[in-house]
Amino acid sequence: MSSKRSSMTKRPYRVDAVERFEVGRGRRKKNLQKLLLSSVEFLAKNGFERSPIQAIAAASDMSLRTFYNYFPKKQDVATAVDHLLYEVAAQTDERPIPDDYDLVEGVAFGLMLNLHFAIREPAITSVYFELYLSRYPEVEHWVRANQRFRKQYAEGVRQGVFVELTESVLQNFLFTPIHFVGSQLAHLQSSKQQALIEDSVVQALSVLGVPRKKAESVVAKLTSASTVDSVNTQRAYESVVERLLE
Repeated sequence: MSSKRSSMTKRPYRVDAVERFEVGRGRRKKNLQKLLLSSVEFLAKNGFERSPIQAIAAASDMSLRTFYNYFPKKQDVATAVDHLLYEVAAQTDERPIPDDYDLVEGVAFGLMLNLHFAIREPAITSVYFELYLSRYPEVEHWVRANQRFRKQYAEGVRQGVFVELTESVLQNFLFTPIHFVGSQLAHLQSSKQQALIEDSVVQALSVLGVPRKKAESVVAKLTSASTVDSVNTQRAYESVVERLLE
């Protein structure tokens, strides 16, 4: 009788343990997503360098102890933002390039997607731009992400469509200006936003060695095709949360 009673009590206990684990994980996911979102919004307004971790934590409406459970150091926040940008870039790379686009049009297509994302998500763009300029060692977005661009660029150099640039030139004269433009887009009217996007993509293609008239023609084609951003920001946040909880 005692053996039977023991087996009956063990089974519910195991079920309850699983349920408690799932409930606990669900709570951690919810907390982490809230903390990451509030951190990005706070840092976009106040700047990463000028924000002590206590201020970042206070902006989340959670206790400092809870914040430290997820982000023990300020650099952990920078790492989380880097993961977020990596997820965003991965989604951009997932979007298929129309079959009739050549290499130059494919590169311009990706640049336009990134700039349209900057309009939709100015906080993420602003924080990442500051982190990149600060050269935080955790921030490796440009190295790890945008793999499609790198493949297109390498093929373009091989075919003589693009000029060969050193890695430092590629970053400093292509990546940084594009993201600087992105950080300014949220402050402009929609018509000026589009004009700035078009001009910046033309300039970027020119850096890659594309003749000005060709670059303008490519941008005009993509603009008429209504190239817009298709990044699912919610999905990006959820992917980062899952990664941080591993």
